[in-house]
Amino acid sequence: MTNVLCGDWHGVLDSGYRREHLAIRIESSAAGLSGSARPAKQTSDTALTIETTGPDTYAIAIPRYDLSLHVTLDASAQRLSGTWRQQGVQYPLILERGLAARTLQPRPQTPTGPFPYLEQRVTFKNADAIDLAGTLTFPADVVASPCVVLAQMLGSPDRDESFAGHKPFAIWADNLTRRGLAVLRFDKRGAGESDGNHADATTRDFADDLASAVAYARTRSQIDPRRIGLLGHSEGGNQAAIVAADDRAIAFCVCLTPSGLTGEETLLNQMRAMALSAGRSAQESEENVKFEAALYGAVRRSGNRAEAEAAAKALLLGSAPNGRYSARRAALRLETLLSPWLRFWLGYDPRPSLGALQCPVLVVLGAKDQQTLVATHAAPIRSALAQNGQAHIHILEGLNHVLQHAVSGAPSEYGDIEETISPEVLELVGAWISGGRKSQTMNCCL
Repeated sequence: MTNVLCGDWHGVLDSGYRREHLAIRIESSAAGLSGSARPAKQTSDTALTIETTGPDTYAIAIPRYDLSLHVTLDASAQRLSGTWRQQGVQYPLILERGLAARTLQPRPQTPTGPFPYLEQRVTFKNADAIDLAGTLTFPADVVASPCVVLAQMLGSPDRDESFAGHKPFAIWADNLTRRGLAVLRFDKRGAGESDGNHADATTRDFADDLASAVAYARTRSQIDPRRIGLLGHSEGGNQAAIVAADDRAIAFCVCLTPSGLTGEETLLNQMRAMALSAGRSAQESEENVKFEAALYGAVRRSGNRAEAEAAAKALLLGSAPNGRYSARRAALRLETLLSPWLRFWLGYDPRPSLGALQCPVLVVLGAKDQQTLVATHAAPIRSALAQNGQAHIHILEGLNHVLQHAVSGAPSEYGDIEETISPEVLELVGAWISGGRKSQTMNCCL
């Protein structure tokens, strides 16, 4: 028998700091209710679990994103209202029946053809023989041109780094190819047309995939293998530094809004900013941050997965600031805490790779970035690059983490801003790469 809850639902996860559209599909079988969810920025569905907690009340968990929804079905059976919780903080939530009437229109900067250059869809293998798919653009009238290989931000974005209708890597490819460079961009493993499992990969694995992309670029006749550089955004900027530090033949490295602190410090800073943006008191914010720090520390210090699970579980069941986790909720949270990516990221320190770079380096930070806060990340980046006389750091006023002109800089604004990348960033980076990697503002920035 079909349950009244079955069907499609949609709503918005709004923390004040981040806002993301969510679509849910619920189905019924002899085994009970089950379903899937898809946050708008993701390209595939993920499983959810549903538990009936009372008359017309339900607990819906989405383990992959550490999300739990606690909702009540109204008398019309057309609305679910309640709260959603993530990392110990809860926010109000309303889900409406049906699919959202929401079509993402192309943003003004998204390039459209015809193009004055050539474009090819390509595939290459990474070190694990996984097929990665991408796009190579190159000038039609240039033999063996310089090349830029692009590395995306956190998550599972496609080759264009698509989110909320924005396609920043399509813009970078168009901008740089018009300047006479070849550009290679590719879908992350497990995303788009690339094979592999994104959930099992770490930052190091993605850096290895980037190195494989560079190796492939060196085989192309349209590319000068001695003039291949990297451009990475966010976590991709850190991946670019890893690859360039290991490969002395890399010609240059551009890091857009990279991290300068350990992964653990970065996540805790983001959590603090998220709680304060959502109107939480400083005391409540610090209590949650302190608990998350204990969790992260327990996972990071453990010698293996079993030890990490035991240490984190003891904390979840015993000392959470908003009340003990139930055994079920703790189990769901552990799935996220014990993921390969998070276990690696917590202990990852970007400074050794940045400090090992010997090629020309350009770092671009946004003064309004609330994910990689300039106040905490700029100094360690500057210190790590201090011995590289070819390093340039620019902090641009008014820009957020994705380098848009922003109001507050919170991630919740990204989809509301029509601009994909600020023109001054496109000009700064494009001119630096194509003009010999010189910067007039290096001294004042370093």
